[in-house]
Amino acid sequence: MSDSSKYTPPKVWKWDNQSGGKFTNINRPIAGATHEQELPVGKHPLQLYSLGTPNGIKITVLLEELLALGHVGAEYDAFLINIGEGAQFSSGFVEVNPNSKIPALVDYSTANLKDAVMDITGGIGVDLFYDNIANPDICPLGIESLKVLGRMVTAGSHGGPVVPVDFSTVYHKQLTIMGNPRSKAQDALPCFDAAAAGNLKVVIDRVVPLSAAPEMHALIEADPGIGKVILDPTLG
Repeated sequence: MSDSSKYTPPKVWKWDNQSGGKFTNINRPIAGATHEQELPVGKHPLQLYSLGTPNGIKITVLLEELLALGHVGAEYDAFLINIGEGAQFSSGFVEVNPNSKIPALVDYSTANLKDAVMDITGGIGVDLFYDNIANPDICPLGIESLKVLGRMVTAGSHGGPVVPVDFSTVYHKQLTIMGNPRSKAQDALPCFDAAAAGNLKVVIDRVVPLSAAPEMHALIEADPGIGKVILDPTLG
């Protein structure tokens, strides 16, 4: 490796908002809105604000599949959020999602989650309630929506670590509540063995020089494709 390829971190980091190329507008190191603009609202209870990236279309696919199955409660209005132009930093979008990430879905319906589930299942409830938000208002209703011997699986607590639980419901329905961090440390060794044996195929999207790191970070945040991005210091 030549000396020219080495990177020396600055003593005081400064944000160069032009270093990300065409993706420079999708991320910022500071929070809050950059401009005042309200989000449009359509006629349906569900309002989807997104863009057609692989992450952005996931909610759209879910809602369309629900509609195809006859769930009229999944009807929605969709509005474009152009992250390349910084629309995710508008006052309206930041109010909906302070993280300024797409997709964002707003539910203006007044239906009670438990009542809706019981109506759909004929009063039986569901087998599984999966949650990774821990919203203190929604999570208890999800637990109450479980059937006898049902399970709740939690994989996060973005809404907060404290959620009220009615243990009478847990006791009488014989419910199971379990945490799932998705992976465990012991899962790594079989993966390493499989990689060493050549049984794992890594999909590489592109190999770029280290100097392209800012643009590649922005590219990954935008999630425009599939595959790993390799930063090679030997390329400059």
